[in-house]
Amino acid sequence: MMQRLLTVLNKEIVDNIRDRRALFTALLLGPLLAPAMLGAVIVFFSVQVAPAEREHATMPVLGSAHAPDLMRFLEGHGVMAEELDGSAARDPEAAVRSGEIDYAVLVPEDFGERLADGRTVTVRVLSDGSRTRLQMEQQRTTRLIEGWSERLAAQRLMARGLSAELRRPLAVEREDVSTARQRGAMLLAILPYALVFGMFMGGFYLAIDVTAGERERGTLEALLTAPLSRAELVLGKWLAVAAFCAFALCLAISVFAVGLPHLPWAGMGLSPQFGAREAGIALVNYLPLALLAAALLTLVASFTTSFKEAQSWLSVLAMAPLAPLIMHFIEPIEASLPVMLVPVAAQQVLVLDLLRGDAISGWHMATAMGAVVLWTALALALAIRLYRRERILGAG
Repeated sequence: MMQRLLTVLNKEIVDNIRDRRALFTALLLGPLLAPAMLGAVIVFFSVQVAPAEREHATMPVLGSAHAPDLMRFLEGHGVMAEELDGSAARDPEAAVRSGEIDYAVLVPEDFGERLADGRTVTVRVLSDGSRTRLQMEQQRTTRLIEGWSERLAAQRLMARGLSAELRRPLAVEREDVSTARQRGAMLLAILPYALVFGMFMGGFYLAIDVTAGERERGTLEALLTAPLSRAELVLGKWLAVAAFCAFALCLAISVFAVGLPHLPWAGMGLSPQFGAREAGIALVNYLPLALLAAALLTLVASFTTSFKEAQSWLSVLAMAPLAPLIMHFIEPIEASLPVMLVPVAAQQVLVLDLLRGDAISGWHMATAMGAVVLWTALALALAIRLYRRERILGAG
């Protein structure tokens, strides 16, 4: 039996390797796409957003001459005033709405007069909530203006012989006790899905080719007449798909392990860890899932009648692992025995705990692996049953 299995396995792998385009999509584009997209997002935040919090920023303002003390305060905190001119000065709202300027601070002409009289002055900050570019700069400027207002109010109270604490009976002090690694893990929450997506893409085209593809080419009928059982045929095809899924998984994990340390995390105050140890634990967790992914791909492709139909069904199947990720964002999933029985969700919880630096229970890992093996056996049993029906030849 083993010799026949190896024969089928070798045939399917060799045939798929010959299709260079499908091989490139499965083993390179899939595993590399998600890491590349994540890296681009990290670089964007580091280069475009984070500098707004640590470097000098420009504040578009109309009426800066009316508030010299405020302007000096802002400049002392790295926000340089730039007086509006031209059409932006005539209609700052339209300029912000059109995107000519990112935001605008409007200082009224009677700013100094109202302050001298002890009255409230309204400083308007115009922004377009539908545009996200440089929103952190606008928020930073707003916080600084509010801070200057707080300081001025305290000075007024002190000038009247009153304590500044009278206007602040309750102080709320926020403390973030999370570590840089834990905050970095939040940004890497997409990593579990990226691994599963790369894994599914690794066996995607091979699963279609060995089922619906052979049916369309008319080679499946000849293969079914070969001296081997339907179970041996299905298992051989499944092993071939599993080999590609496992290779794609290893490639995706390797890309993350090599690439993540080189991203500009320090500029954002983050320090995620995904080195050799974390990569090894993630591989142990996800490798059994490659067997299940291959079994599901083989099963779903088995009841399709054409390459296009199989492609449609398997595309939906590849998106299914998004569900646990979305549920985790809505309501965080904690590691527990019932969760470990659910494939993908169990691996996601374990890897997220790994990224946070939390201890992972060996019992939970063993339970998750056992559950994956059971689900894999069930999917293979259903696929073998389909192949034992004459309808497997179907209509092309």
